[in-house]
Amino acid sequence: MSLIILFEEKLWEQGYELHHIAKKIFYEDFFWLEIEPECPVSQGLGKDSFFAFIRWRINFPKEKPKKAVKAVLIQLGYEPIPENELASLNKTVEIDNPILDKLLLSIAFAQIVTEGCVDKQLLAYALAAIGRRKTQIAIEEAAATKNEQLSLFRKKLLTAPIEGKEWE
Repeated sequence: MSLIILFEEKLWEQGYELHHIAKKIFYEDFFWLEIEPECPVSQGLGKDSFFAFIRWRINFPKEKPKKAVKAVLIQLGYEPIPENELASLNKTVEIDNPILDKLLLSIAFAQIVTEGCVDKQLLAYALAAIGRRKTQIAIEEAAATKNEQLSLFRKKLLTAPIEGKEWE
């Protein structure tokens, strides 16, 4: 059984549905393999922030997803990002916070998985987070594999429809 089907079953158990566009974009097993550190739903923070975003979205269906960043950080017991730092989330440099980067990637992934699109600002945050992660892991042992995974994630994020626009 493929990992996407197993994850889809987990979503169903919690009352959520995997969007058909997400199935077309994220068909590689990497995106669903919870033991992979760069997987958007990896054990711990990735999975927690994924489901925290979905719960937030149920309560705030009309809010912009960038507002979820602060709420999810608080919900998971982390310090919220100050308002003046939100503007720098879409920059590849200036932030050295792997927890925040992981959270941003998981939230963008969660929106695509459940809604079939990604908010434009959240996409900018996620792409910058990938850039920062690639810089951070350059000195790690498994850097080549992790860079390939992050490059694949970046490519897939860029194929997701922007919220409010049709998917081609």
